[in-house]
Amino acid sequence: AVAFFGDGAMNQGMVLESLNLAAAWSLPVVFICKDNDWAITTESHAVTAGDLAARAEALGVPATTVDGGDPEAVPRALGALVARARQGAGPGFLLARCPRLGGHMAGFLLDRLATSPIREGAGLLRQVAGASLARGAGVRAKAASLGAIGRRLGRARGDRRGSPDDPLRRLRHRLGPESAAAVDAAESDAAREMAGIREAALAGTGGRP
Repeated sequence: AVAFFGDGAMNQGMVLESLNLAAAWSLPVVFICKDNDWAITTESHAVTAGDLAARAEALGVPATTVDGGDPEAVPRALGALVARARQGAGPGFLLARCPRLGGHMAGFLLDRLATSPIREGAGLLRQVAGASLARGAGVRAKAASLGAIGRRLGRARGDRRGSPDDPLRRLRHRLGPESAAAVDAAESDAAREMAGIREAALAGTGGRP
């Protein structure tokens, strides 16, 4: 079995309990932590102590850290852990450090701000201006907070899909024209299949999403 979760979930009991039991019972499970430096809307360094891979190793679970944006390194590291689990050697832990390519959920505020900064930023400023200045922090503190949000958004723009560090773009560059065309064809097939699934689901609900 393969379990995926984010670095924020590493601070939750269910993940640590699962790691512990998998190690105690020598279960064939590979745990994959996608570390994008964010726990929903909180930067991970502000709420996470220590090294995540070391947590797994403390339970006797072999851990590997890999560049999550490298389309060759990830399957290579994962393959070794999967083979080990299939041989009955117990669980493994893969820490994949990768950028966040999108929001944490549909309609994610920070994602909207990154893609439409003027429109969304204007709406946010209207909300702040409409709030009573007598409530909460002072004007200077509120201005400093907005400035911090703006700086974080500026850094987040570098993590967006389509940047030079986009793993999909890097993969296509390595594959060459013919293989890249095969990837494009596979993506088109997947898109058509997903569209068919959606239509079938809507048909089963009378057309209501």
